[in-house]
Amino acid sequence: LSDEIIAAKEVMAQLRLPRFVRQGDIATLSAELSNLSDKILKGNLTMQVYDPMTDRVIWEKKMKMRLETATDTVVHFTYLPDGKISLPACRVWFEAGCYTDGEQRYLPVLENKEWLTQSLSFTVEGNGEQTYNLKNLFQHDHPNAINRRLIVEYTANPLWYAVQALPVLQ
Repeated sequence: LSDEIIAAKEVMAQLRLPRFVRQGDIATLSAELSNLSDKILKGNLTMQVYDPMTDRVIWEKKMKMRLETATDTVVHFTYLPDGKISLPACRVWFEAGCYTDGEQRYLPVLENKEWLTQSLSFTVEGNGEQTYNLKNLFQHDHPNAINRRLIVEYTANPLWYAVQALPVLQ
């Protein structure tokens, strides 16, 4: 025996989101609406970005839609993530009379900051006292620099740094 099954609703709303967005980006959030019915559908489309922990809506856009019979329509919205919530979720739904469908997914927001590593190498030779100026480290006390750390590593044999890097190279 052989048979075919098509699993589809007459109206479907599917999110087309980027894998992630960065804080400060101008992101495009998209949804694909499919009308598999034999009717022209007029309804309302809603897209939201919300905090999944509290269900508080962060951003919302609504629009009236007209879907022709047996067609797919893609809609785009512009979203500016503020980064206050690192893992918001996005949901979309379409309602047209007795037809409705929706979908929701997480939309990770990455920080717009980057880790910056500054290094200063120096060689200690012989006995005596040597002075090194570390003023250039820490971005000259830049007001936006956070999580500052100073790590001093010393080795009698610099080849040891190559040995430490071997697991990373695997």
